[in-house]
Order: sequence, then C-alpha cells, then structure tokens
Amino acid sequence: MGRGTMVSTGGLLVALTFGACGGTTGPGASTGGGEVAGGVCALLTVDEAGGALNSPPLETSSEAGNPGHCSYTRPGEDRPTLSVDVSVGNLEGRRDQLDELLAAGGYEEVAGVGDRAVSRYGEMMFLVGDRGIEVAADWGGNLNDHEAVILIGKIITARLTKGTVPPELKVTAPPVLNAKHACELLSAAEAETALGLSGLTATGNDFGAEFAPEFCTYTRANGEVVLSIYFEPRRGYDTWESLVAGMTTDPVAGIGDKAAFESYTGKLFVLNGDTILFANVVTTSGDNALAIDRQLMEVMLTHL
Repeated sequence: MGRGTMVSTGGLLVALTFGACGGTTGPGASTGGGEVAGGVCALLTVDEAGGALNSPPLETSSEAGNPGHCSYTRPGEDRPTLSVDVSVGNLEGRRDQLDELLAAGGYEEVAGVGDRAVSRYGEMMFLVGDRGIEVAADWGGNLNDHEAVILIGKIITARLTKGTVPPELKVTAPPVLNAKHACELLSAAEAETALGLSGLTATGNDFGAEFAPEFCTYTRANGEVVLSIYFEPRRGYDTWESLVAGMTTDPVAGIGDKAAFESYTGKLFVLNGDTILFANVVTTSGDNALAIDRQLMEVMLTHL
C-alpha cells in the first residue's frame, strides 16, 4: 500500500493519509522501514498477523523502493489481507491529520495503541515516537477487522517501544487445514461406530472449487440418509455470529472455539479457528442427538 493508496476495508474504500503528509514523506525521504531492525515486516510476524485476523499464517512481501511497507497475503492469493506502512517525520502534521479525521466523523480514538491512535473499521493510524504507522485489514468484516487492527497496533507498539511482545498480546494463527473435503472429516466406518449402524455410504458434494463449503451425507443401502455433516473451511470467524443469530440455539462448552446446538433440527454447530462445521444425526433428537453429534464432532476435529 503506497502513498495515498485506496484500500478496501470491509467493502468500503478509504484513503490512508499518513503517507500523503508533506515534508519528510516525499520521494527519497526517510521512512520507518530503514530504521526498523529487519524491516517493517519484522514488526509483526506472519503468525501474529494470522492470530489477530484468525487466519492461517500469511506470507509477507514488500514493495521495491518503499522500505516502509509490508503486505500480508494468504498463500495462493494475490490480494493482500493486511498491510502495514511506517513513515518518519512531520509529527505535527500527523497529529493534525488525526484531528481532522476525528472531526470529519467515522473515526474514533483508540486507547493503548502508541502515543495516539484513531481507527475506523479495519483501518488504523497511530503514532509511536516520530513514526506514523498505518494498518489496514480486509479479511473478516468490519467488526472483526476493527478488533484485529487494534490488537496488531498494540503488538507493533510493544515491539517498537520495548523490543518484545508481552504475554497478554501473544497470539498464534489457527492451524493450516489438512482436510480439503467434508467427507475427509468423518469416514463411513467412523460414522457407523458412533451411530451403531453398518453398511453406510458417505457421499460428498465436491464441486472442485478450493475452500468451497461442502456437505457429506451418510446413507443406508436403501438410500435413507441418517447423518449429514457440513464443512466451511474459511471465513467462518466472520459469519459465525450472524449464523447463530438466525437460529434458536444453546451454547455448548468444551468443543472447538465456539459451539451451539439447535435442538429443533438436532444440529451441532462448531467454530474452530476460521472454520465452521456442523453434524446432524437425522434419526435422533433432543439430548441424545447432542451427545451423538458431539461424539461425531470430536472425531471430525481430529481430521481437520
């Protein structure tokens, strides 16, 4: 993200302004990248970036001629998920810019990040000493990105001012998924053991698209469906709240990062990292359905 670049944050285009400051931010001027040991990408590890965004570890890249910039991208994707820009100088002008953003509306002051910080959605600008720092995320939707950039700002502040990140700010990225398809999460034999049945066949709806949500259904020889499972490998962190808000569910503790049971349908939904799963035993209901769903889900998570 270069000077004056327009970036998308949660579907909105916003102009990042620190790089547009006059004085020392013009061509050939000093930037923070040359004054940060290891460069700007050293301020935030790929594991920390993934942990803050609840995304698997990202890859970093820099721009030729712009040592104050670092982009973080998911492997195999071209569009950056996160960017960090650092520039030095014109501190008074940067303070004025923060005041202007607050006066214009939409931005809010953020406590605990640098010497001063303002944020809106997945965008934050803050000051640490004579450095102006911009962080922009476009991954998990406005609310999640907003929380992520604040955490990232605190991590960068700690690394710049203390040289280390305190335990309360340490985060790690979710594990990289081993499973590519829903039926890989639960074999027919594993389903038979949990359900006390035999002769089941597992059938998926793989459309060949990477990261596409998938179902796997388990049927008897006569075609009767006795179980279905669902696998949404990515963006689950963003959609979880809206998913459960549209149903009548009860929270379930001790499985995944979050879990909810919909007694009406007998579905157990689980959020694990950035992945949403559900198990639905068709032939049972109530507490018995939850117990079997949970048993199945515990197996599914081992294959994730």
